[in-house]
Amino acid sequence: MREMSRNMVEKIAQGTLAGTLWNPEQYLKFSSQRMRPAGELLGRIPLKSPAVIYDLGCGSGAVTRIIAERWPSARVYGLDKERGDVKGGC
Repeated sequence: MREMSRNMVEKIAQGTLAGTLWNPEQYLKFSSQRMRPAGELLGRIPLKSPAVIYDLGCGSGAVTRIIAERWPSARVYGLDKERGDVKGGC
């Protein structure tokens, strides 16, 4: 893999490279498209009663809430790098 150019690194840091600028409204606009595959994947998890679950990259926390409902005895943590994005006490 070749190294990124200094110019590209600067664009990423500034949020001016396509796909690097975070927009919570845009993320929420497509929440229903993310819910279906998340539900299908959760349906394939064979765990009966996990003690702790980490939802890494949880975004708005919508899937984290579904996880908490499916495994109510588990301690569920939603983690995302974007501050202020997680809503509803994930």
